[in-house]
Amino acid sequence: MKRSEGLALLRHGSKGAVCAAITLLSISAAAQLNSVHRLHINESSIALRSVPAISDRCLIVASNGHFQIETRVQPKPGHPLQRTNYEGSLNTSQIKSLLAIVEDSRFDNIPEFSDPSIPASSDSGHLVRIVVNRLNGTTRQIGFATWSRFVDKKGKIEAIQREGASPELSAEQDENEKKLAPLISWFDGLMRSPNLRKVATTTSICTLPNSQ
Repeated sequence: MKRSEGLALLRHGSKGAVCAAITLLSISAAAQLNSVHRLHINESSIALRSVPAISDRCLIVASNGHFQIETRVQPKPGHPLQRTNYEGSLNTSQIKSLLAIVEDSRFDNIPEFSDPSIPASSDSGHLVRIVVNRLNGTTRQIGFATWSRFVDKKGKIEAIQREGASPELSAEQDENEKKLAPLISWFDGLMRSPNLRKVATTTSICTLPNSQ
């Protein structure tokens, strides 16, 4: 895989990126979610050094707590995707934990996010986009990005983090990543939950949310 192709996957998303989409369909639960109508997460990662590790994961959560998950793994470029689908229902604890995260004031105070300019020399990248659609019709996009270039210093490989970014931009990305970590961790926990059951389907739920 060429470096330029890998960076394109990171920026725009495809079967060669890690894509996590979380959708909260809160129609009957609007009172619980206050002003939040719909929440999406896109998480994209790609490693351009040696063999890329490529996978997708997507999640849809409905207002009644029912959820669908799709995971797609591509061990090597050109290999077929290995797709698995699950569904289940959130328990009371999982619902409370999710609402506590999205209704926290720190979540609403995260600044608007736009994709940074990632240098073509980067060897890896991780980009998280979260789009929040509110009942009043407004849309916010928040997120964070990290990227690295690996250099050989006398036989020791070192990573140069966020090459080309200003100190202010790098600090902002670190702060956003810290504030959004609970939501990503919540999704990770759901992936390990015993209330997952495999389902057979030919319909993919992995679609990238649109902030427009």
